[in-house]
Amino acid sequence: MYWGRLWPKQYRVDDVEHAWDALKSQWKADDADWSFWIEWYEAILNGTPLPWDLTQRIALELTDEQWEAGQETVARRISEIRAAFEVQTLANEVAEAAYLAQPGKPGMGHNRPPSVIDEDLPSQAHETIIWAATDELRTQAQAKTPAPSRIKRALSLIAGVLKASGLWVAGTVATGISVAAVTVVKKGADAWAVHNQDKLVELIDAALRWLSLLH
Repeated sequence: MYWGRLWPKQYRVDDVEHAWDALKSQWKADDADWSFWIEWYEAILNGTPLPWDLTQRIALELTDEQWEAGQETVARRISEIRAAFEVQTLANEVAEAAYLAQPGKPGMGHNRPPSVIDEDLPSQAHETIIWAATDELRTQAQAKTPAPSRIKRALSLIAGVLKASGLWVAGTVATGISVAAVTVVKKGADAWAVHNQDKLVELIDAALRWLSLLH
């Protein structure tokens, strides 16, 4: 869908621009964080609005009590929603790729991943482990009350696959995520993890930022 600038150059409204500049300066000088609203409006001005799904989540998930509590509370809740949305977006992409990359051809009745708490999950194909872990992350990212323990379990499985594939990223342990013991698969079976390493690390980083905002 194409979006044009809110005010094309030939229809510039100087009074509106001056009013916006004044309001933006006022917000920036305030102790509360108004950065989301500045970003949101200027994205519309430039014809590059924020994703509709994100805007909708913010509108629907902020409660009346949170709105009434003031901008500090609103900004904090928006940060949580944006962090969850980023995790959901990345997890959707990785989960789909991992599902399609599983050994064999997943057929009917095999369109749902195992649970991250299944005892035998760490011994399954790396793609199946990633599929289950990322499905859990996107489920938690959409939940009204996310479960930090399940998020951490999913991250531990992803980190376990990276480690078992020889792709361990130093520093992740320091975040408090315990690495799952994942079976080392036969040589050559780690190609998918190698190819998707950057996306997996990006997802871990996004989920850890989200976790830090959850109370």
